[in-house]
Amino acid sequence: MSGKITKEEEAEMREAFDKIDLDGNGHISDYELGELLKEAGHAQPGYMVREILQKLDRNKDSRISFDEFLL
Repeated sequence: MSGKITKEEEAEMREAFDKIDLDGNGHISDYELGELLKEAGHAQPGYMVREILQKLDRNKDSRISFDEFLL
């Protein structure tokens, strides 16, 4: 993959991100990630959700931004 996405793909990703971002603050928290996993049938204990979030959180602010989500 070249790393470039089309405007249509970005719009689809934004739609998916917005569905996960339950409070609409522009970031995915550990709670929201946990809810996503639970809804997908892959419920995890809180410490596991936080570990997953830490791996995706490149700027270490304890949440996932849209840019981090795209990566």
